[in-house]
Amino acid sequence: AHAFHAAGRDAESPAVVEEIRKIHAAGDAIRALGMRFNAGHALNYYNVQPIARLPGIRELHISHAIVSRAVFSGMRDAVREMKRLMREAADRGL
Repeated sequence: AHAFHAAGRDAESPAVVEEIRKIHAAGDAIRALGMRFNAGHALNYYNVQPIARLPGIRELHISHAIVSRAVFSGMRDAVREMKRLMREAADRGL
């Protein structure tokens, strides 16, 4: 998670693409063992979409980003924006 977060906001950068590839492979292995594939820690409004698009993802733990945004925009708007990003990512899929 730290490496993904540290790779920055550019979802097309080689570092981010490599981290997403690693998370994708881990998710495949997790699901092959019959476990749930969840993700969290360091997810925010800039990087949630590539993770939300991964096949088999079940839950995203993103409360810190939402609460931090809510300080400035209010909880309703912060949640609405995150839900929009997640839905948009799910619609595009991998």
